[in-house]
Amino acid sequence: MIRKIRINPNWLYHQVRFEKLPNILKNNAILSKRRQGDNTITSNAWNGLDYISLSKKDENYIWNSSYRRFISSSYAFIFDEIEAIETEIDEFLNIIDGKMQVPFIDIDNELQIDKKDIKKYLLER
Repeated sequence: MIRKIRINPNWLYHQVRFEKLPNILKNNAILSKRRQGDNTITSNAWNGLDYISLSKKDENYIWNSSYRRFISSSYAFIFDEIEAIETEIDEFLNIIDGKMQVPFIDIDNELQIDKKDIKKYLLER
């Protein structure tokens, strides 16, 4: 049976990667690197040894939304009512906020967007 459900805006998502799925099912848990017995830090290890990345679907994130980058085009485990440390994902807007001294131009649509309208424009794009 397929049925429509209501998506809870507070749900958190963790991307399902095929190669990790057997261990997750075996342990009945998503474990940090340290809990898996791996104490190796690599340059591309965003979570370090003790954290697990979870994403939240938030339409206000524009550029660096982990939900848009990793979850929306994939499958995910869904978590509800879990303690999580929130981070700032939308780095692009933080970097340009108040610091942009050059024009913001959409080349494809031949538009120049005023500094105060960049976030609105990117959200509606």
